[in-house]
Amino acid sequence: MVFLAPPAVPEAPLEVTEITKNSATLTWKESPEDGGSPITHYLLEMKEAWKSTWTYVEKKRAGEPLKHKLSHLTEGSEYIARVMAENKAGQSEALESEKFTPKNQYGKLLNYT
Repeated sequence: MVFLAPPAVPEAPLEVTEITKNSATLTWKESPEDGGSPITHYLLEMKEAWKSTWTYVEKKRAGEPLKHKLSHLTEGSEYIARVMAENKAGQSEALESEKFTPKNQYGKLLNYT
């Protein structure tokens, strides 16, 4: 008899790059173990750092690039993202990002009028 288990946590880190005032790009690595059943999806969630509830972002099929652009973020708010691997047996534990803050990459624009 074959016992299936959820996959292992995706390999760290969950990187946040290309941060702008209203977007950021997440990239991650595959889970090192599939739990005996192929990984079918990676589930992405995010939240504002001060909140306790997570919001669904995207469900990426395994085999697609392990990258996702978050949009509609609020400049100056702190966020945390997380990713979980999924197979027939369930979801892995979550891999969380560090806190990140969308901001204008050029700083505040000055008005000289």
